[in-house]
Amino acid sequence: MVRKNAIPLYGNVGANPETRTIPARTAHRDVYDVLLDKVVTEEVAVPERELRTFSIAVNQRTEENETVTRWIRCDDWDGHSKLVSTGDRVKVLGYFKERRYEKDGEMKTVRTFTVQSLQTVRLARTRVKPKDEASPTIEAALAAAEEEFPVPETPAPRRGSTRRRNAHGAEPAILDPAVEP
Repeated sequence: MVRKNAIPLYGNVGANPETRTIPARTAHRDVYDVLLDKVVTEEVAVPERELRTFSIAVNQRTEENETVTRWIRCDDWDGHSKLVSTGDRVKVLGYFKERRYEKDGEMKTVRTFTVQSLQTVRLARTRVKPKDEASPTIEAALAAAEEEFPVPETPAPRRGSTRRRNAHGAEPAILDPAVEP
């Protein structure tokens, strides 16, 4: 389910998504117990999960009309990016999440985009005609098609009997003797 405040981003996938498996584990969380009227620690089983990470390039224009490309790291926990590959134009809906950790005594902050839905975007490719190149008329196009793919001549219909014949060429039997052919 997509959050109401989900942010749409359009961009090109930088590399094929990398898949990592997060192993199953047991976690502890604090829960208020109504019967005991206090907070107790409860064990929760967290199942194994699959995480796909990829980056998208998002272009942005500055006030000076220059294009600036930003690379945004995306985390996909739901498997939306299974069919995505390098260079695909995508629309992702989701939210930003910051994570802090300590490395070598220094606090680091990582900002990732958590994907809630993903769509590939098809760009319409149109060919611009030069001004001197005129569009062919329908008659000219039909004439060119007939030259390339000639239509076979069909035999003229036979005159005379309007009765239908069966698959073997025999005339149908008359069931009512009072009716003459």
